[in-house]
Amino acid sequence: MHPLPRPLSLVFFSISTFLALSGIVMILTGFRGGWPVLALFGAGAFVFAHMLWPQTFHRRRVDAATLISRFPGPVTLYSSRVRYFSLAVGCAAFAVLLLFLLLDADPADPPMPALRQVILWLGVGFLSLCASVMMAGVLVGQRLELDGDGFTMVTLGRRKVWRWQDVEGFKAGGMTPISMRFLPKLEMKMVVFDDLTLPETALIRMSRDATGRNSGLHDAYGLDFTQLAWLLETWREKALGVSQVATAETIRDDEFVPVSLAHLNG
Repeated sequence: MHPLPRPLSLVFFSISTFLALSGIVMILTGFRGGWPVLALFGAGAFVFAHMLWPQTFHRRRVDAATLISRFPGPVTLYSSRVRYFSLAVGCAAFAVLLLFLLLDADPADPPMPALRQVILWLGVGFLSLCASVMMAGVLVGQRLELDGDGFTMVTLGRRKVWRWQDVEGFKAGGMTPISMRFLPKLEMKMVVFDDLTLPETALIRMSRDATGRNSGLHDAYGLDFTQLAWLLETWREKALGVSQVATAETIRDDEFVPVSLAHLNG
């Protein structure tokens, strides 16, 4: 799944590829700016290729039906490291472009205004930080762990745990940025659900208005978002069903003995 319609992704991929090849030609002919052009648009071509042909980068696909057969687990799903790598490459490419604008000034030109230099350096720093975080995602990875008690999302070493009795309503959904309301297909795909432990704050109400739920998972962990939503909802139903049966059996056993004894004594 990718947020852009496939025809639009194809257009962007074609343009990025053409401009990346232009950067190679610029390098071979000694034209200034060839390396930043190659870095920027080569990264763009890589990102759009990942959107268009994800199966090329995910050779080991998992199946939701196979995973549900492993209940109660534990089962671990892993995020695509290629996704993090493509984001890291994109951020690094933009950082290189801004750095080129800063350091490759022509001595004959008037000096760059100080405010513009500050903005460009801030951009380089921010994009470099983003690239570092994304590369950490490549090295450390992100995973989703399912068991009989709940599910855990692990991101860059941080763990977020949800119990099955505290969540409900898993479904594949999306969130359209406010600035793109006129383009409903340009949406961020995700799995949305309700976390019953969250207070009803203004931020939660905004999330509910945008997605229909108050929480979500932005990664499909090797599945598509529809399969992941089905897996989580089915796993939850099985976990709560087992829990309710166990509770009912415990209550029945506890209540049976004293009632029988009372009848016999009577």
